[in-house]
Amino acid sequence: VFVELPKFKAANIREKKLMILWLRFMTEINESVEQVSEDLLKNKKIGEAVKYLEQGAYTKKQLNAYDRYRDKIMTEISALSDAVRMGLTKGEAKGEAEREKLKAEKEKLATALEKEKAEKALLLSRIAELEQNTKK
Repeated sequence: VFVELPKFKAANIREKKLMILWLRFMTEINESVEQVSEDLLKNKKIGEAVKYLEQGAYTKKQLNAYDRYRDKIMTEISALSDAVRMGLTKGEAKGEAEREKLKAEKEKLATALEKEKAEKALLLSRIAELEQNTKK
C-alpha cells in the first residue's frame, strides 16, 4: 500500500485521529491477523472495511456455508416471529371472548340488582300501606 502523506492533510484533531486509524488499518491488517484491534473496530467505516476484508478472505465453500447458516437463522427468526404474532392474535381473541363473557355477566347482575331493587321498593310500599291500615 502506498499513501502520499503530504496529500493526506488533516484539518483538525478528529481528522488526524481518523488518519492515524486508517494508517494503522493499512499497516496492521494482513492475512496473518486473527484479532483486529478494538480501536479500529470502533470506527464504523474501518469496521466495515474489516468486514469486507474478512468476506474477501472466505473460500467459496465457506461463503456457501455461511449463507446456509444465515438462511437457517433468518428462517428461525421468521418462524418465531410468526409464532409470536399468532400467539398474540390468539391471546387477543381469548381476551376479547373473556371480556364479552364478563360484560354479559355484569349486565345480568345489573338486571338482577334492578329487579331486586324494584321488589324491595314494592315490599316497602306494601309495608307502609299495611302500617297505615293498622293505625286506622
